[in-house]
Amino acid sequence: MSRLIELRRRIKSTKNIKQITNAMEMVSAVKLKRAQELLNINQEYIKEVDYTMKILNLYRESLNEGEEKNALLVIITPTKGFVGSLVYNLDIKARKFIDENIKLDIKLLGVEKKAASFIFTLNREVISYTEKLPSSPSIEDIYNISDLITAEIESKNIDSVYIEYSSFTNLITNEIKIDKIFPIDIEESKKDEIYYIKEKDTDPPSIYSCDMKFDEIYANAIQFYIASKIFYAVTESLTTEHAVRMITMRNATDNATDLNKELVLENNKERQAQITQEVIEIASASNI
Repeated sequence: MSRLIELRRRIKSTKNIKQITNAMEMVSAVKLKRAQELLNINQEYIKEVDYTMKILNLYRESLNEGEEKNALLVIITPTKGFVGSLVYNLDIKARKFIDENIKLDIKLLGVEKKAASFIFTLNREVISYTEKLPSSPSIEDIYNISDLITAEIESKNIDSVYIEYSSFTNLITNEIKIDKIFPIDIEESKKDEIYYIKEKDTDPPSIYSCDMKFDEIYANAIQFYIASKIFYAVTESLTTEHAVRMITMRNATDNATDLNKELVLENNKERQAQITQEVIEIASASNI
């Protein structure tokens, strides 16, 4: 009887787990839909931001940025658990990037609390660590991060900025990417594709009229550009996170369903064996 009691408890537990994982899958599906909508909107927006910054950057061609020695790696991690191997893959990618760029003095900036699981073990200077962003972040929530990065650039503490994040492809496929966002590199073959007019090397196009000096305009634009790029990476990372969690919870629900079936079958066999034993005992007693 104790075996039957144990099996019934396990059956009840698997049913409860199935209900929880099924509910979590539905929640992730709703969040994924919202995140995808925001991501689709931002895809066109970030293209325009990139295009604008490339135009502005062409006016800085004559300005010597110097050799790249000090870099900042911004690592954007998931906000919560149940995301499979995402955090592990981010860790592996970051370590590989550091190993491949041994000539660079790479500083780190972590975004979201899951970064704490590995960012402090990379043996690099951590200039900042943002534990948590809002569940539905806006670009205003990124300004504290972009202000810090811009200040590091202006003070010449860093020469380049990279972002590591999980890129969303579809429900099944995702990729860990590291993108260089500063300085803005333009391929020689693509410069002719970007429309611009130069009167002087450091002057804005004559079609614009502005009281500010170009360097001031560029500094403000860079600050907004970095905030936009980080916001887009955060949005894509959130989309990937919700997709992975939804699939993880779906697999957990399926596993709970299969386990429940096995336990029910085992329970029935155990119960049948006990009934058979009771019948044998009754028959044996009647023959005495």
